[in-house]
Amino acid sequence: MKIIRASKAGITWLVPGGALVALLLGTFLATTSTESVALQEGQQLKVTCAKWQPSPGDLKSIDVLGHSLSDVDVQKLQAIGLKGQVLLASSGMFGTGPRNASVLIVMQRPLQQPITLAQPDGTDVIYLQTNDGWKVYPSDAKMLNRKIRLTTDPRQPNLATLFMVEHIDGSNQGGTLITWSSDPQSP
Repeated sequence: MKIIRASKAGITWLVPGGALVALLLGTFLATTSTESVALQEGQQLKVTCAKWQPSPGDLKSIDVLGHSLSDVDVQKLQAIGLKGQVLLASSGMFGTGPRNASVLIVMQRPLQQPITLAQPDGTDVIYLQTNDGWKVYPSDAKMLNRKIRLTTDPRQPNLATLFMVEHIDGSNQGGTLITWSSDPQSP
């Protein structure tokens, strides 16, 4: 007998060699097409967070200790109409797989309540915190059922926003997404 682990459901089955094909076929037939692709191949997800201070004039990326948003990210933010200053807060890679996706999370202030964002399905998206909630660009981007969860840091709720990225196997990985200055005028 071979031990087969179905990480989608978090269940381990003992399967005789010949039953493996039937088990896998049944698993894939019981999922949606997006989920079946995700079960077969994961993706490498780049999560970047930027602090945004709106103001008139062209959007400028502020360099801090040699780190700033990429020119490509700045161009994407300009294309959706952002003006003011942006500051790279954090960036990291999560997951593995042959496909690539990226999320650029742009925040103006600490969270008032936890928020759950969908992970893009092999594409790039921007999540923008506005006075009226969150907007996603492009609005018709294909999304996975996996999530990115943003919460306040319980130890310092007005000074840090935490995040967790859900992996294909259901596990989570994260840390501090952004820290906030006690000076509201600071980018």
